[in-house]
Amino acid sequence: MSENRDRVDILEDHIPREFLETLLIDRTSGKNILWATDIGGHNEHDPIQISEIVGDNGLVLRPRVRKSDEEKRLRTKKRAEVFTPSWVCNEQINAADCLWFYGSATPSSGSPFNSPIMGKRWKVTDDEILRKSFEETGRNWEQYVLEDRIEMCCGEGPYLTSRYDVVTERVIPLKQRIGILDRKLRVVNAFVGVDSNASKNEWADWIIKAYKHTYGFEWQGDNLVLTREALLYTLIDNIKAYNLSKLIKNNKGSIRSLLNKIEELDFDGLYLEDYEYIKTVCHIISWNFWQMDGLTACPPYTKPSIKLSALVAAINKPTIRDLFGNIIPLEIPSEYCKLMDWDENKVTTYVEVYASAIKDRSHEC
Repeated sequence: MSENRDRVDILEDHIPREFLETLLIDRTSGKNILWATDIGGHNEHDPIQISEIVGDNGLVLRPRVRKSDEEKRLRTKKRAEVFTPSWVCNEQINAADCLWFYGSATPSSGSPFNSPIMGKRWKVTDDEILRKSFEETGRNWEQYVLEDRIEMCCGEGPYLTSRYDVVTERVIPLKQRIGILDRKLRVVNAFVGVDSNASKNEWADWIIKAYKHTYGFEWQGDNLVLTREALLYTLIDNIKAYNLSKLIKNNKGSIRSLLNKIEELDFDGLYLEDYEYIKTVCHIISWNFWQMDGLTACPPYTKPSIKLSALVAAINKPTIRDLFGNIIPLEIPSEYCKLMDWDENKVTTYVEVYASAIKDRSHEC
């Protein structure tokens, strides 16, 4: 897999077609993601086709930081699109992590992952300190990875993964990344990474679990594709880092031996086996990061047959019974956005997950 030298803007031509096809799928309709924006001359109701984003059209999909000021203005005016600086994302996620670890949100003092310095930067904690944070708080690292986290109206996914700083365009080194998924992957690397006794398969299993329990939705199709691509390349970055660290560890005695090994393998950071991991995660990404109107829980421009509030009430307080008094499960209309329940390995809907969350919250209160 070739990687664009420009680490900020990922070129679709450099993504194998099989993976790109998966990244364009909308699991609710079974078709491709809609453009859902007419800025740039597209019909907003049309699905995004591969031919429209590769070759001569290879620069059609661009992150916001690479868009013209006029395009940014129009997107803000029409869709209220704004960008959130990486340091703001970091402080907010730090607050959520402090709440998870300590029961109190204290972002100014940092989190087990990093501490803010000089206002808009942060200092990363060592892996040893990160591991001790779990031990000292009695928290379980596996549970952190398995916690369901979501970025709503995710845009290009700045809260999910932070491959570069959206203000300075500076590429952020792997360990310094601050997104929700970035942190889960860092935990995996700290506990079952190269320096542990775990096998690569065990490491990969936990990487896959991290993806399965991270979610996001977005209205605009081009943004959603950019998010999915960023998540894909975050995986690739982690696999390459793992493989290189493993090579270094296994050839500690001789730099020359290491260089010869890399040359012998024609090593670009990926082994053949890694493509199966990537294929699996592409499939997960296509389910967990979907296109949706947050007000209706349906794809853009889709009119629901039942209002969201009424459907949620019907799910949580079913009233239809059969002749024997047994509750008849409610059939969710097909237009509602579909998700995958990875624990049960079955398709569900966002509205069912949403209804369940509301019901659980009401019981807590």
